[in-house]
Amino acid sequence: MKIGNTETLILDSLRENGTLCFPLIDSQNQINTSSIASKLEYLGATGILIGGSSVSDQIELSATVSKVKSLVKIPVILFPGNITGIVPGADAILFSSLLNSENPYFITGAQAQGALIINSIN
Repeated sequence: MKIGNTETLILDSLRENGTLCFPLIDSQNQINTSSIASKLEYLGATGILIGGSSVSDQIELSATVSKVKSLVKIPVILFPGNITGIVPGADAILFSSLLNSENPYFITGAQAQGALIINSIN
């Protein structure tokens, strides 16, 4: 598997700094998204996560990703709580598995369905 630009940037940053910082912007909190993203980059964030468990509007999420990407040079990474948090335009995706869940959907099901969506986007 070929390493992409975002992964290379993350690995280089880890080697150079020893630590990484990925602050999360909730796409439903549109207030000051522009100034927050710019400040995070200025303060040295490695990348910006966008998403969370409250994402319910893909149009809003897509607009947030586009807005943040236009303002910063660091990677914009989706952090979905479910498949509804997957939209085109981000540099990468960090899909977590809720291992403490009793529902198999949140352990592996959402990730499997998400892989199909990601494959269709690329």
